[in-house]
Amino acid sequence: MTDNAANSLLKFIEEPSGDVVSFLLSTNKNLILPTIISRTQVIDFPALSNHFFDTELSNIKVNPNDFNLLKSLTNSLETAINLMDDDWFDKAKLAVEKWFNYLYKKRLLCFHNYSD
Repeated sequence: MTDNAANSLLKFIEEPSGDVVSFLLSTNKNLILPTIISRTQVIDFPALSNHFFDTELSNIKVNPNDFNLLKSLTNSLETAINLMDDDWFDKAKLAVEKWFNYLYKKRLLCFHNYSD
């Protein structure tokens, strides 16, 4: 957020016009300026429980081997579905596996760009 945007947001929060209720949503509260947080009421929504998320992933036929990786990327079932539908997820898994194998075998290729 630029300084001008932050100042405009602070003015909006401190001097609302009329009966205004605003919601600021963020997946990372640490990225919000402390001056903005100090002028708002923060409500944290807990992440889905691992058991619930595992059950939901199982219901949509996700490979159980992918559960932990998906849970480290998102706690949104919709996002998990989108990741599974996109071939990027499989390509990323293969690339990381290949990199890890190079690293594990102490091969210098782990420090080079490779695309196959």
